[in-house]
Amino acid sequence: MVDLPAGPLFEALDGATRWLLEQLGVGSLTAEAQRLVFAPPARSPSALEYYARAVGTAESGRLDDVRHYLMRALDYDDQYRPALAMLAEVHVRYGAAGLSPAAMYFRVLGELARRDNDPIDRAVAELGQGTVLHLTGAFEAAYMRYETALAISFERDAVYGQLAAINNLANLYLTRPPPADAPQDPIRLEQFRRHNLTRAAEWQEVGLELLEQLGDVVAEAPTAGKLALTYEQLGDADRALALHRRSLAAAERSGSRRNQASACLYLGQWYQRARRWDESLAAMRRCLELAEPQMKPAAHLAVAGTYQAMEQPGAALEQFERAYELLREHSDLNSQLACVHQMAELRMQLGRRAEAITALQEAIEIAHALGSSEEPALRAKLAEWKQR
Repeated sequence: MVDLPAGPLFEALDGATRWLLEQLGVGSLTAEAQRLVFAPPARSPSALEYYARAVGTAESGRLDDVRHYLMRALDYDDQYRPALAMLAEVHVRYGAAGLSPAAMYFRVLGELARRDNDPIDRAVAELGQGTVLHLTGAFEAAYMRYETALAISFERDAVYGQLAAINNLANLYLTRPPPADAPQDPIRLEQFRRHNLTRAAEWQEVGLELLEQLGDVVAEAPTAGKLALTYEQLGDADRALALHRRSLAAAERSGSRRNQASACLYLGQWYQRARRWDESLAAMRRCLELAEPQMKPAAHLAVAGTYQAMEQPGAALEQFERAYELLREHSDLNSQLACVHQMAELRMQLGRRAEAITALQEAIEIAHALGSSEEPALRAKLAEWKQR
């Protein structure tokens, strides 16, 4: 802790900066470095204060409040780049209705960054504009923006900027739909799918290698797991298994229970598809031990899937019932519908007709609340079961 004299905010920030430079043993700065380091962060302290409020509110998910504080910050300084960047990102989170203003704010951010010769904000602006283009389906334009952001980050040796661009490029290929006017030839569509998955895997491999060089095991775990899923889609089961194991090992090294739970879940599902039942159940039970409350329903559902594949309906039903009990505490009606429908089917399979009908009626109520297209089929099944 260091005591700074009372005074205007920007003077206090300058005092803190000088103290920090002394602690780091930084000698005299060039005139250009002095200009950059001690330039006021905004035209007005009020811009900084409202931006701080926006940052503090962001975790709550109250987007309208965050947007309000950012707009107030820009009222005091309409060229305050951190507020422009965050406001653009908030508009992206609004969905389709927010993409047009998001693109405008990212453009303004890029223009100011070029004017001020700030490559970091230039890269942020390129990534942001790429994201907007990506979400509107403009693949080639999004690719060019992401590639530009990557080039800027490489030039400045900004490693995490490189990673952000690499991840966006991988996601661009993972989510690329076939052209609307493409012939609906199954062979060509499969070639298109495999091409994009292969390109995504190549970018993911680059990102994973970069994380390994950094020694960032916290990020390595989910990155390896995501790459494993890509290889699963490509049909490379051996490479996928090696990456699932790597994901778990990295999560264990980092001590992250959440990442360990996720890695165990995906590893258990891989073993399930390989019909390696004991290893699948062991991995999923380990997931349940580690999982946070919001993840436990997915883990129970995965265990249920393994028991179903093993043709053990009683054990599968027990897991579906545990999952449903947890799901009812939340508002995820789609998951509740899928779960209670499976419960109904398994109860009927086990000869528990009355309980099966009760579960199916509950499924119908949920389907009706959702306006689901499944409702007519469920009602028809209920009528059939009642006649048995």
